[in-house]
Amino acid sequence: MIIKLSRLFKSYMFIISNILKNPVIYLRYLSYDKLEHSYQDSFLKRSAFVNRAISKYKKCKYIEIGTRYGDTFTAVPLNDADKYGVDPDGVGNYKLLSDDFFKKYKNVKYDVAFIDGLHTYEQCKKDVINCCNHLKKDGVILMHDMLPLDPLESTKIQLQSKWCGDVWKVAFDLTYNSRANFFIINADKGIGVLKIKKNFVYKSIKNINKKEFNFYKKNYKKLKIISPEKALSFI
Repeated sequence: MIIKLSRLFKSYMFIISNILKNPVIYLRYLSYDKLEHSYQDSFLKRSAFVNRAISKYKKCKYIEIGTRYGDTFTAVPLNDADKYGVDPDGVGNYKLLSDDFFKKYKNVKYDVAFIDGLHTYEQCKKDVINCCNHLKKDGVILMHDMLPLDPLESTKIQLQSKWCGDVWKVAFDLTYNSRANFFIINADKGIGVLKIKKNFVYKSIKNINKKEFNFYKKNYKKLKIISPEKALSFI
């Protein structure tokens, strides 16, 4: 209990500090209308889809970028030698930044990857590229926080406790990439699922990094969003 309270206190102090440093951004996003969309009611969360993916492979190798408190990582039923939890501060067996991890462990390949690290477009994009470069044939990448509902959830800087960051921009990049088979599960803040085709190269949409919540709100229906039940058959 004391540890949880300490974590909450540090988290809220961090958010308050960010608001004080960025009052103009905070007030601008506060003025935006929320997205008129809701996640589908489901008892299936991200760990369920990660484990569904893992079950498709014999002797599966799994990597998780951003383990934090270990809710997903510790629910993965694999031996420690077959799963890689990468987080400099969180629960996991590799206390490294993801960029440093991929530089150090260049030859390891994975069947399943789950990305839930630093919630910025730039870092999520790097993590996707690195995971693609280390993905085995017919592997799959899952990623969290693709469907923010609240403007303040969608900011690059964390300004409230519920926060997806601007990783939703990666969803647009992948949706418009002809060498990517990408969809988003309409549950648990939006779970992206990526299967890459031959000769896949990550391509950014022009000026996507400069887009804000109003762009996302106007265009999110162009993303391929499917139900949790349907997703189980696709993964």
